[in-house]
Amino acid sequence: MLKSFLRMGTYQILFLDSISDYAAVNETVKLSKKYDKKSSGFINAILRNEIRAKETIMDITEEDSVKYLSIKYSYNSWIIKNWIDKFGQEFC
Repeated sequence: MLKSFLRMGTYQILFLDSISDYAAVNETVKLSKKYDKKSSGFINAILRNEIRAKETIMDITEEDSVKYLSIKYSYNSWIIKNWIDKFGQEFC
């Protein structure tokens, strides 16, 4: 369960612009308390550290852009590569 909560919170912090960072942390911690009260402090600490390091984590090079777009939009890497080849990096 711990990994699932961390994945959910991390995805919200890094990829969902419509959810503020503090709300992502708060809701993830609140949900984790329903299942395991002991891990809520750990989850809170990890997610808050991710917020502080967000710029470093999201510093993506040209080579990583396929992987980033693949994760963000849940498409296979080969589809993203195909679209970049057809439409260009700026369009994607």
